[in-house]
Amino acid sequence: MKSLIEKLKEKYPFISFCTYGGEEYVAIIQHQDNTITAFYDYGGIADLQLKKRFIELGTEWWEESNR
Repeated sequence: MKSLIEKLKEKYPFISFCTYGGEEYVAIIQHQDNTITAFYDYGGIADLQLKKRFIELGTEWWEESNR
C-alpha cells in the first residue's frame, strides 16, 4: 500500500517535501543551488481557498513547463 507522501508525489509531482532547521515543509521549489533553496510554502497558507488556488497554479505551471 502506498504511503500518503507517495500518493501526493504521484498526483502532484511538483510538490516537494523538505526539512530545514528541524521544520518540515510541503512546498514548490522555486530555485535551488548548493547554498540556497527558495520555495513557496504550502503550509504557510492559512486560507483553504488560497491553498486550492496554490495547487491549481502549481498544476498549471507543471503542465505548461514540462511539455
